[in-house]
Amino acid sequence: SPYTLSLHDALPIFDEDELRAYYNKKNLKLTVSEFVLMKTLRDSTGRVFSRDQLINMIFDEEYVANDRIIDAHIKNLRKKLPHDYIETVIGVGYRWRKKDEIRK
Repeated sequence: SPYTLSLHDALPIFDEDELRAYYNKKNLKLTVSEFVLMKTLRDSTGRVFSRDQLINMIFDEEYVANDRIIDAHIKNLRKKLPHDYIETVIGVGYRWRKKDEIRK
């Protein structure tokens, strides 16, 4: 069964079986990479991940990626998400904001 949070928590709901994320019952229409990236960050709320760590977690070993691919996915996620859940940690990488840090 999919891992879900209540809508009351104002967080996206993840359906791992279908690789979809919803907010207020609306499909966010994420790519697979966006889904995995967002879920990786959200599952470790508050933890800072470097671009290299995220690349290694999201893509298979044979994928040779420019580390800016993560920036592109983050930019797309920010457009699709209703709030500013993802924080840029300058010089380090990205993290999912804790609930009391989320900007509307």
